[in-house]
Amino acid sequence: QSVKVQERFGLEIYKRALSMRLDQATRQPVGETVSIYATDVTGATAFLDQTIPLGAGIVFPFVCAPIAVQVICGIPVSTTVVLMLAVLSISIALSIRQSRFFQAFKRLAAERTALVNEWVQNLRLLRILGWVDVFEQKIFNKREEETVNRVKMVTNGQMMGSFGSSVNFFLNLVAVMTLGRIKGDTATPGDYFALLWIFGVFLSRPFRQVPWIFTFTFDGWTSLKRIENYLNRFETEELSVGEGKVDASCHSAALSLRNLSLKIGEIEILHDISFDVEPGEFVAIVGEVGSGKSLLLMSLLGETAAACSTLTVNGAELRGRPVDERRKFFGFVPQDGFVMSASLRENVAFRYDVKSEIDPAVIQALRAAQFDPMHENGSGSLPDGVATEIGERGVNLSGGQGQRVGWARACYLRR
Repeated sequence: QSVKVQERFGLEIYKRALSMRLDQATRQPVGETVSIYATDVTGATAFLDQTIPLGAGIVFPFVCAPIAVQVICGIPVSTTVVLMLAVLSISIALSIRQSRFFQAFKRLAAERTALVNEWVQNLRLLRILGWVDVFEQKIFNKREEETVNRVKMVTNGQMMGSFGSSVNFFLNLVAVMTLGRIKGDTATPGDYFALLWIFGVFLSRPFRQVPWIFTFTFDGWTSLKRIENYLNRFETEELSVGEGKVDASCHSAALSLRNLSLKIGEIEILHDISFDVEPGEFVAIVGEVGSGKSLLLMSLLGETAAACSTLTVNGAELRGRPVDERRKFFGFVPQDGFVMSASLRENVAFRYDVKSEIDPAVIQALRAAQFDPMHENGSGSLPDGVATEIGERGVNLSGGQGQRVGWARACYLRR
């Protein structure tokens, strides 16, 4: 059951990460998503694979022990229950403290993962800027903070273990003294033996397990809350639909947009934007830095929470359609082109293991982007033509070549 729940949680987190819009992703570091997926998915099922099995194993001893003590030794149930509650209160206090260390451990691990992820993605640029040492020191500082918390967590765990192992001695001592006061000289060796067996053997394992049961419970609870907060973080930001009538002229345009607006938080980035793009027309969007040019394009792609009254492409209404359906109408070349470690052919077709039969279409798309693989920067730069392997993140291409691969990909898809 625990594995099934982990599978469900993992799938929901994966779907959330994959469907996150651009305006949401700015508040969601990749490292936090990785940490939640790697740490909290397994931690959240502690109720199933730790709390319930261990808890079920201590219920019977804790219920039977006070009754047995009264029946065999004559000590009132209330006395035994008070004694057990005193021990449990100390165990709970230690486990609450341990759960806080666990919670800090997860938070610090998520922050460190986010930093390392940022470092890996920008290592080359950091080296060029001479900022490697400064950035790495930030990672080391976070790791030191994490280590200090871990030492405290281990120390508190040792205290929990020591308390669970030694508490039976004190329980035996108190139980023997109580039996002596209640029965006096009438207490038999059998009474003492039964009492010592109940507190020293029968309850020894349950008392050792109690702190960890509560620790696993609190730990599982914090993981569940982190997953819940992650999944619900943007639930209130539903895609809204603007009001308005569809203009008849929209259907004759290649792309028509009416009354598009976008708010991020309390700030309205885009307000009541409308325009048409005629078939074959070339349109440039001009504006100062931060004015919303990229967000406008992302809104057309369905990657923001923008609302509009009309969005048509070749007469097809895209408003309200899922992102996967919108994607079929658009070609998109981002500012930072994506080049994967594969052949030039696979990069243009954007599929792995494609055959050479598509080479004419690939070469046509490359030439449309002013990229001739056989004569790029002189002969021999791409010796195998479209079959040439491109290194990770396009290391074998110049910046302009990588950008033109993106243009060729858009041409090849014929959107």
